[in-house]
Amino acid sequence: MVNRKRHLSEDPHLAPEIVTTEPVLVPPACYNTKLQLDLFQAVDYLGTRFRVGDHVAMYSDEGKEWVCVIEQLFEEPKSGKPKFKGRWFWSVQDIILHKDDMAEVMRPSKCESHEILCCDNRDTNLVESITRKCQVLSNENFQLVKKVVTKLGSRWSKVYFCERQYYHRAHRFSELNAMLFPGDPIPRELRAAAGLPEVAPTMLEYQENVAYENGYSEPELHPHAKRKGITVESEKDETVNADPFLIW
Repeated sequence: MVNRKRHLSEDPHLAPEIVTTEPVLVPPACYNTKLQLDLFQAVDYLGTRFRVGDHVAMYSDEGKEWVCVIEQLFEEPKSGKPKFKGRWFWSVQDIILHKDDMAEVMRPSKCESHEILCCDNRDTNLVESITRKCQVLSNENFQLVKKVVTKLGSRWSKVYFCERQYYHRAHRFSELNAMLFPGDPIPRELRAAAGLPEVAPTMLEYQENVAYENGYSEPELHPHAKRKGITVESEKDETVNADPFLIW
């Protein structure tokens, strides 16, 4: 999905990063017996420290920006190159193009051009495919800065918000648990541009050995749904062959 070219921001208000070194994983590492890999909590690249739990942007071969959350950082055993496993966010238009006739009806977006939905698909990419760290706000915080972000020519046009999840195989939606996803803090300069009062700077706490792949709730299967090719009988003794569906 993601190419290996390093596309830097063309926003004149943002100083472009100069690529001088390859990405470097930051010790210490914790050995994961299941994966048989050393997992790291951070990597230095493009003059930025990217951590597990950060939202990052990449570009497709067609030049489209994609956003994902870093869940794991590790060194690829064969090549020795730093890689990461991430969970993708999809735009409203991505979902419209993907869904089929049996898909759950999607409620209208509160700001379609800036909403992204946390999807249940993941993959692994080179750290070198990352172009920048990006902000994915909660909807509550996004509404505070919406006028600035959506203004024509805004330097903050690549700020997003997320408040729901999308399960691309089942074509279903769920509201995002605010306790699991508080969203990124509003950047200081964006707060000032929106006329919001300053807040004391906070240090984000990144706990070691946290399974971030479990940070977003997953759908449950109906107890009478077909699982792993096993046909079950309903309470009315009728054979059920339906695919799994979600209970919200």
